[in-house]
Amino acid sequence: MYMSTSITSYHNGNNIHLVLAGFVMIVVIGKASSVVLQRDFATEDVLMATVSKVQCTKCVKNSAITACEGCSSKLCRRCFNDHRQDLSKELDNVVYEHDMLKEPLETPNENDSHRLLKQIDQWKKDSIDKVNQLADQCRTDVVKLLDKNKAELIDRFRKMTSRVRKGQDDEDYDERDLSKWMAALKELKDELIKPSNFFVEEDKQQPSWIQKIRVCENVPEQAQLKDDAIRTSTKTSLIPSYLWTPVASMSSVRSAHTATLLLSGKVLVTGGWDSNCLSSCEVYDPPSNTWPPIASMSSAHQCHTATLLSSGKVLVTGGNGTAGNSLSNCEVYDPPSNTWTPIASMSSARQCHTATLLSSGKVLVTGGYSTGGYSTAGNSLSNCEVYDPPSNTWTPVASMSSARCQHTATLLSSGKVLVTGGYSTGGYSTAGNSLSNCEVYDPPSNTWTPVASMSSARCQHTATLLSSGKVLVTGGNVNKNCLSSCEVYDPPSNTWTPVASMSSARYSHTATLLSFGKVLVTGGYIDGNSSSSCEVYDPLSNEYDRFLISSLSGAQMR
Repeated sequence: MYMSTSITSYHNGNNIHLVLAGFVMIVVIGKASSVVLQRDFATEDVLMATVSKVQCTKCVKNSAITACEGCSSKLCRRCFNDHRQDLSKELDNVVYEHDMLKEPLETPNENDSHRLLKQIDQWKKDSIDKVNQLADQCRTDVVKLLDKNKAELIDRFRKMTSRVRKGQDDEDYDERDLSKWMAALKELKDELIKPSNFFVEEDKQQPSWIQKIRVCENVPEQAQLKDDAIRTSTKTSLIPSYLWTPVASMSSVRSAHTATLLLSGKVLVTGGWDSNCLSSCEVYDPPSNTWPPIASMSSAHQCHTATLLSSGKVLVTGGNGTAGNSLSNCEVYDPPSNTWTPIASMSSARQCHTATLLSSGKVLVTGGYSTGGYSTAGNSLSNCEVYDPPSNTWTPVASMSSARCQHTATLLSSGKVLVTGGYSTGGYSTAGNSLSNCEVYDPPSNTWTPVASMSSARCQHTATLLSSGKVLVTGGNVNKNCLSSCEVYDPPSNTWTPVASMSSARYSHTATLLSFGKVLVTGGYIDGNSSSSCEVYDPLSNEYDRFLISSLSGAQMR
């Protein structure tokens, strides 16, 4: 038996002896162990009084007897019991959520109510609606053309009937007449069954107006950090990283030129300006990253148009020539033979006009201005004409309600053409009257119909057909004031809706629809200087991405 004011211990063979202040305690551990414990409670109270007390974190009244490792709270006996009850209730919530999740996890994946399946169904419906709308329009156009063709055939048939009857009555015919009449009848029959002056074809050059969809998955990857293995998840992006990669330079410095994507995947660049008007051309080949020189145009052109035809050839129209005057001459480039062929000239000389490939394969040219050089005052045009590649002819069509140049012309999903804004007077860098009014051309009826005006007058802007069939207009200038504002036109409702503005006011820039539905805006003039900055517009979120995209390696204007 030992009495002490401190805790001590000692070992003696297989026995362990502990002596605790205020206790009479002998513990023997050995082969035949036994425990004898006697407590002196008076001495225990004296010892506990010498230890400083810790208050309960929750009630701040009683002394704490334990600590919760989860929340680091120090609790008395009563609060500890309450704390355990609270944790028990939270566990009940976890069990409830667990049971609620169990049911959908065990439900077969063919459940049509999932939001992603609904998204696919909506895409399918929208795509079918677009197809039906275009099919109905084309069906209506074909019926009109068939009726027109039949009326012409009836007129020819009646004239032939008169000739046959006259020959029969007068008995004035021979083998030559019979052969000629039979051939004429066969021609009429063939024209009735299969008209030669119109046809239906797929427009392979027009960007797809039914966007493909795809399903993407989050791809897990392992990341090792010295002592700990941590699993992270990186998302496979539907959108390419916004990075600009420098490629080989063109052989000539040029501005006010054109760039046309060929069927081969190469890019044809024509004409432009480099202290002089250029006739030289070159082709960019992406796989080899080279610009091989090709045949030059027969005439120098800048501020002209270059349109990829259904045949794969490229039609160049008008522009400004070496003498500083607007041009009416045109030529066609044939990539396989690397040759330029002069073709029929337009009825009007023009530059800063538009040229739009129609669903029929013909090309609609609108407006522009007819006189004056690159930076001098000119007369804006309202007249329009259509080029027919098979017959190599230009046909004047209905004029626009407003004369305009430096405007836009966009082929809509319906096959009609939307013209927006532009200058009504003045040349490239002279003061003019910017326009807000718009109009739509209907090729079958050869009519222009005024539509709702934009909220802001603008020229040297862009107009881009979105995947939805709407048209996004960006920037431009109004009487030499640069714009950052943008708006969207909805053809069915004939309404313009303001959308998010660009981060920078700009004009003479480009806006290109990307494969995933967003619009890339590049370069142009900002604050009077050529700019290399770029931004991406997302129609779904109505936001411009100003941060993820790097700038062009060099300032650009179109």
